[in-house]
Amino acid sequence: MKRTVSILLCAVLLFSLAVSAFALSIVPATDKTVVKAGENVTVTLSIDEALQAVNGMAVRVYFNSTLFEKKSYEPLDANISGLTSTVKTDEVGSYITLNYICTAASGADIAAGEFCRITFTAKSDLTAEQTASFGS
Repeated sequence: MKRTVSILLCAVLLFSLAVSAFALSIVPATDKTVVKAGENVTVTLSIDEALQAVNGMAVRVYFNSTLFEKKSYEPLDANISGLTSTVKTDEVGSYITLNYICTAASGADIAAGEFCRITFTAKSDLTAEQTASFGS
């Protein structure tokens, strides 16, 4: 009995490790490396691998809300339903949420590549050279 439980636990452990190896990555890239106060910077979110049968997804886009404010967004997929206007904060930092919803029972396929573009404006009270990053 103990041997059966041990083999079962090993199989579950190996399966859980295999699932984490196929984790999705959404990669942000900016169109500028230097931004002055009042200027815009566009962050393009790209998916590193194609997805199949997706019904819903929420992507947190992290940014420094003391340096930037969201200006606009351009969805590059018809099922992107919106970007929250409220900036929220958790233990990682400040973020806005990009929502993807497909109402078809079978879901929708999402191709690898560019997924959405979000434009931020550097706040006017930006007075010194500072480093900022965007993440998801």
